[in-house]
Amino acid sequence: PLPQQSASIEPPDHVSASAPGGAAADGVDQSIDVEQDDPFALAEPPTKPKPKPKAKPKARQPNAPVDYHPAFESFWTEYPRRPNEPKLRAFKAWQARRKQGVAPADMIAAAQRYAAWAKAHGKAGTSYTLMAATFLGPDGHWQEPWADRPARGGNGANGSGHGDNGEAIVNPRRLSDTALVAMADSLGVPSVGKSRDELIARIERKRQESTR
Repeated sequence: PLPQQSASIEPPDHVSASAPGGAAADGVDQSIDVEQDDPFALAEPPTKPKPKPKAKPKARQPNAPVDYHPAFESFWTEYPRRPNEPKLRAFKAWQARRKQGVAPADMIAAAQRYAAWAKAHGKAGTSYTLMAATFLGPDGHWQEPWADRPARGGNGANGSGHGDNGEAIVNPRRLSDTALVAMADSLGVPSVGKSRDELIARIERKRQESTR
């Protein structure tokens, strides 16, 4: 008998020999990406930039120039200053009045009135004029008319209408209510709930006690 030949069966054209179990490959990529990210890996949080420390305001150097407001410069020009009078102290008093709502024009006009009074009584540029810081202080000197104020006589401790330091003593009866309260506060006199007359009496009593 003739030897039997083994028949080789060719797979169909539409079946890929490399496809397991004869599954159709037909151009489909059956490979597995083994480099996929681990779904259980913890993502690193983004690094936040560190906040920059706030710069501390630099303290003003003792000899550093001061940027004076132009309106204050006008006041300073009009005011009958003492020799070598400290300008910075006057500027601080000016700023305090500005915070209280006092208009620059009112303080400049007050300086002009006081300058006219000081000139008429021969006190301009002498140590007998008020320092600008005192003039703009809480006693309210800048609110006085000055036109009819006498140069001598008054309620000063030395009988001249001035204190021992040569500065004028303000009559509280001539002050406005706001200036009167400010004077009381500067002397440590309680002003809450007090009438105007009672507050004036307390201020005068406080002054008498301070001169004893």
